[in-house]
Amino acid sequence: MADSNSDSTSYSSLHNLYPSNYHQDNISQHSGDADQESLDNDYPSGYHHSIHRLSQLSNRGNLKKAFDARTGGTTRRNLGKNNQKGLLLEKHANIIVSKMEQDEALMEDSPDAEELRRTALRDMPQCLTIKRCVKVKLSKSVSQKSKRKHLSYWKMFKYRLSMSWTKLKINIRDLAYSFELWYGPLKKIEGNFGTGVASFFKFLRSLFLINLVIAIFSIGFITIPRTLVPKTIIQDAPAWGMEDLLSGEGYLTNTLLYYGFYTDENVSDNSVLSYSMPYAYFFTMLFIYFACFAVVGISAAKSYRRSFIETEGGLKNVFANKIFCGWDYNIATKDAAELKRKAIFNELRELIWDFTQSKHNETFHQKFLTRTIQFFMNLVILFMISGMAYAIWYFLNNVPTERSYKIIVAPLFINSVMALMPMFLSFLVKYEDYKSPKTALYVTLARTFLLGAVCVGVLAGYWLTSSSSTSCWETSLAQEFYRMIVWDFIISILLTALLDIVMYFFYKYLRKDVYLEFDIAWNTMQIIYNQTLFWVGLVFSPLLPVVVVIKLFLCWYIRFGIVMVLCKPSSKTWRAAQTSTWFLAMTFLSMILIGGLLGYIVSYIPVSKDCGPFRNYDYIYELVTEGVFRLKTNSSVWWVVLYATKPGVIALILIFLSAKVYYSKAQACAQKEIVEQCRNMLIWSAKDKEYYYALISRVTKGQWQYRFHDRAGNPEFYEPGDVNNDETAEPFEVPSTSKISSDIDPITKQYSRHKKYT
Repeated sequence: MADSNSDSTSYSSLHNLYPSNYHQDNISQHSGDADQESLDNDYPSGYHHSIHRLSQLSNRGNLKKAFDARTGGTTRRNLGKNNQKGLLLEKHANIIVSKMEQDEALMEDSPDAEELRRTALRDMPQCLTIKRCVKVKLSKSVSQKSKRKHLSYWKMFKYRLSMSWTKLKINIRDLAYSFELWYGPLKKIEGNFGTGVASFFKFLRSLFLINLVIAIFSIGFITIPRTLVPKTIIQDAPAWGMEDLLSGEGYLTNTLLYYGFYTDENVSDNSVLSYSMPYAYFFTMLFIYFACFAVVGISAAKSYRRSFIETEGGLKNVFANKIFCGWDYNIATKDAAELKRKAIFNELRELIWDFTQSKHNETFHQKFLTRTIQFFMNLVILFMISGMAYAIWYFLNNVPTERSYKIIVAPLFINSVMALMPMFLSFLVKYEDYKSPKTALYVTLARTFLLGAVCVGVLAGYWLTSSSSTSCWETSLAQEFYRMIVWDFIISILLTALLDIVMYFFYKYLRKDVYLEFDIAWNTMQIIYNQTLFWVGLVFSPLLPVVVVIKLFLCWYIRFGIVMVLCKPSSKTWRAAQTSTWFLAMTFLSMILIGGLLGYIVSYIPVSKDCGPFRNYDYIYELVTEGVFRLKTNSSVWWVVLYATKPGVIALILIFLSAKVYYSKAQACAQKEIVEQCRNMLIWSAKDKEYYYALISRVTKGQWQYRFHDRAGNPEFYEPGDVNNDETAEPFEVPSTSKISSDIDPITKQYSRHKKYT
């Protein structure tokens, strides 16, 4: 009674403050669906200020109640509606939770069950409010039902040890990134010239690191043990001269650089243990080649999977990801921010180029003309490469017999061919009308790789056929490839850098566009060609990795200076994600070809009897068959080995592997089709959900009722698919892929019952 009296008193006090025309009937007519702005405009100017002052008094609770009564109870009715709606949602959430609690697998306290609950909530055709409510109730129910056990001290120790080890690996990885070789220059190149040029320098860095590791193994297991063996005094040894660095002969012939200087003796410290030089030489080289083969092969496979397989369906939202997620917030300097801005700009250019070029359509006549030109150009280039191989062979066999002249002219001629021909191939590819610069790059890489393989094969074949004319053909072969590597550095790096500088100042004198474009294909094939020469000569020159490491180190800084000072960004851009895959693939292919050549040398070329660690064997492979496995020529095991290595058996193995590859390819295509079907099913499932969401929303809002009544007098209100009991209404067009489960949710059941009785 006291509260009611105070309410009436407050109400009467408010009522007496204002004119009589603002009585409750006038104010109540603005309640309901009228908005607050219209209500505010109906009151005098001092009304809100007075109410605010009155609400600061001690009896402001009573004043607010009086104000609600004055305004016709609008707030109270809205709160009542909200409370009623909240109770309905709460009741509906309880029904869903009670149904889900019946599934024991769903209510387990485990990560798998949590993922199942998350999936069920995501697929549930309910509003977000109900999903939140269900999630809270399920979490509370699971936590109450779960019987948590305290971890033992041993498990706690293992978990802490595992977490500490993971953190240590992350910290070591972060520390390694901070000490990454040539990290800053690579960022400058990528920021100013894009990822295409940066991919070349990353590839050069990877080859430098591989050769550095090879040099460490070769020096540690072959060269250093050889220094512990007493040296053999050589009579009339030639004196040291600077020309020996270019020819690889003279004083360098009888040094640790070549195969002939290594002995077949054992290194011993007058104890039981001894170090066999033949075994150390053979197995170190075998390990180096197999390790390089594995590293390059795995890198090529990973790059192929990342660039071709995982992105076969196309990357989604690449522009949005690059714009909104491409910035590195660890950048702390202005220069780094500017480089990052340029890098994002260049990557966006590359993405836009790919996007625009993918939509280019050609007519049948244009395609026919382009393919015809490309076919005849490929034939012409094949004839040119064949003619170049014959010219090299003829030159090597008919060069003047003076030794000092021959050892210089041969590598000079071959390296000149390898320096000039790729430029000519890059010039020809411009007239073949390749729409994408990436395709033109791949074609040029393939042709240049074929040219390099032919040159190396002709050179190796020449020296292997003339091996009987020299006392130590292994050293002669190593000297030839040493000269090839040194003269390749002089011609393809020093002379071309000098030519670029001359062209830069010549264009500057003519006041033209002085900046040059960096030829990625030519520079890449030069280092692949250099690596191919190295892998052929390594087996007979243990210190050749040191020479190649120095060469690549100088090559890096010379190329970096040329690019940063004399070059400009390419007018045509492309994504370099697949370019590095091609680099690794060609390096891996060159290793396969070199492996076949070395296998032929090990198996069919007789060993020199006057030099080297294998002088006590007829062939190099006998070190393993007779020295390690103790296999004699007349033993049954040896017969099995010979039979297994016959061409017919190898051909059967290759056929089996080809069939396996074909089966894997067919299986991958079938799985791709299944994935496409599943993707389409997901799309249709999303459309089904959208369709039923609309029906459920319409039922819950009660729109089917007034639409049914309005349609009786106004046919224009009719919409196909409306939920009603009208006989003239068209049936629903349910999607063909929708599968209605027997376990219908409560809203659908309520809708079915309501439709039955209306």
